[in-house]
Amino acid sequence: MKAETAIGLISELKLGSTAPQFWLDLGAGEGTFTKALAHLLPAGSEILAIDQSSSSLRKIPAHISSTAIKTRTGDFTELPKGLPEIDGIMMANAIHYIREKEAFLSRWIEVSEAKPTFLIIEYDTHRSNSWVPYPIRPQALEDLFTSLGYQQFEKLGEIPSLYHNKIYAAQITP
Repeated sequence: MKAETAIGLISELKLGSTAPQFWLDLGAGEGTFTKALAHLLPAGSEILAIDQSSSSLRKIPAHISSTAIKTRTGDFTELPKGLPEIDGIMMANAIHYIREKEAFLSRWIEVSEAKPTFLIIEYDTHRSNSWVPYPIRPQALEDLFTSLGYQQFEKLGEIPSLYHNKIYAAQITP
């Protein structure tokens, strides 16, 4: 996916503040959406990109605009220690690897004093396969976050996908 396409898909993200923010990118891969998010965050923000592939993470620059990007090789289902307060968590084409989504998300929510904003980019399909083992459609994602006490679900956009019908982006806020 081209950078302009990724930025366009999430460009309607509402950050709620112009103060620097700390975001996690779980399952960052080569950082297509990490880079897109970096363009949208306020000056002085930081993203921690986590992925199992160190070679993929090496393709992510240390800075974009005025956002610092740090990388960490590891399993994004494991909570790292010593994190600052989390303003947001992005998962781009990654939540479909999680079978027990409610338990997984609950753990990430609990490590933060205030519930973080979530930015989910996902295939809009109900059919699983070896690359998308546990898909989640927008309505199911909204229902999931409602059960976790989140109040607002906003579909930011969608684009055609080569692999499935389309890819959607959603922002979920407390």
